[in-house]
Amino acid sequence: MFYNRNMRFRRPLDDVFRTPTRVKILRLLTRTPDMVFTGREIARHIGVANSNVTMALSHLEKIGILHSMVKGRSLLYSLNTQHVLCERLLSVLFDREASSLNYVLEELFDPWPDEIRTVICYGSVARGEEKTTSDVDLCFVTRDSSRRGSILRMLEKAQGEFYLRTGNRFSPYVISAFNFAVRYRKDDLLIRKIASEGLLLRGDPISELVK
Repeated sequence: MFYNRNMRFRRPLDDVFRTPTRVKILRLLTRTPDMVFTGREIARHIGVANSNVTMALSHLEKIGILHSMVKGRSLLYSLNTQHVLCERLLSVLFDREASSLNYVLEELFDPWPDEIRTVICYGSVARGEEKTTSDVDLCFVTRDSSRRGSILRMLEKAQGEFYLRTGNRFSPYVISAFNFAVRYRKDDLLIRKIASEGLLLRGDPISELVK
């Protein structure tokens, strides 16, 4: 059986995003709208104490953002995808949150330089361990090594705009596709790290680069 409650129509986002735990719960459920979770499963997924999750779930259910359903001894939660805030805001917000880095890069390099074959984010941002002061580690894989100097100068010029748009700086690492593949086969620690934890932002997948 499902239970719905009420939200406030004036400034409802004050309730929805009141605590970081509520944001983490909504991010998980918005990105998995067809799934149901127990409170303990949600706590495990988002890395928050079960007691904090239980309290946040109760508040989100009260404003109708979540459904709850009793199954056996478990209380299962899912996103109320028909809720007006889910339809109009949450799915769009969390989708754009995930692609914000890509969006900024597209804006900075318009038109996109043909000589850059692939862009990979690695380091703390790719692992989801970054702090607000963390640099964004970006690997720019070029089609060949002849334009490395000009690409570095272009990236240096883009630093100011990137900082203005994000409040962070990026640390560029520029390497040709040929050297990336060679060093990968030689078990170079940095290249292996980029390949294993890297988040592809643009271009050919890492599997294509290391063939």
